[in-house]
Amino acid sequence: MLCMKKYDPNITHKEPIFNIEEKTPIYLIAILIGMHALMIFVPSVGNYLINAFSLAAQKGTVFIPHRTIGNIPTLLTHVLVHAGWQHVLMNSAFIGIFGILAMRGVRNKNTLIWGRLNRAGIVFLGLFIAGAVAGGLGQWLLWMITKPEFSSAVGASTGSAALFAAAGWVIGGRARMYSFGIFLVAMDAFALVTGGMMGNPAWAGHLGGYLAGVALVPLLLKPNCVSMRFFG
Repeated sequence: MLCMKKYDPNITHKEPIFNIEEKTPIYLIAILIGMHALMIFVPSVGNYLINAFSLAAQKGTVFIPHRTIGNIPTLLTHVLVHAGWQHVLMNSAFIGIFGILAMRGVRNKNTLIWGRLNRAGIVFLGLFIAGAVAGGLGQWLLWMITKPEFSSAVGASTGSAALFAAAGWVIGGRARMYSFGIFLVAMDAFALVTGGMMGNPAWAGHLGGYLAGVALVPLLLKPNCVSMRFFG
């Protein structure tokens, strides 16, 4: 059963702004782009945010002393900082596409939470945050095993990896979700071998975020309920 209404050419449809009803991903994208603009135009702020918000490890430990906000918060704050405009815009595109698809497949999406909160928006944010934290933990685990002298990672791709799994689920169920995972692993492997457009990808973070999505989306979203033909 599709969770989207079938288009009827005999009915006059009122189109939402930009033909997108699911606004929460757009708000998140605006925050990410605004944060990056602040970092670029106020370099002192940019340096502070990179040092304070990024995931980091030193000689195999991820609990580096004297960090400004500590280490645990960086499991989430790393999504707010990016390495460049290409980085933030690419992640923003992924969040917009996969997030909107995921929101269209939310179970009971029109039922408000506590009578006032948009369920689809809350599920979107929950998936993104879960992916970010799980991705951060995945990256920490890799660093604890490999013990680099110093490494750091930034970007919202950990959270968007969970949304990638969600998009696969709502489009084609478990099989499509797993095929999206294979594609994600293949893309990271290609980037590692060739250097990629964005340099060295935080593949453990991507994998952790994707696995968080795999665990959560069957509980929150309907499978096989969104068609790409209706996107936009």
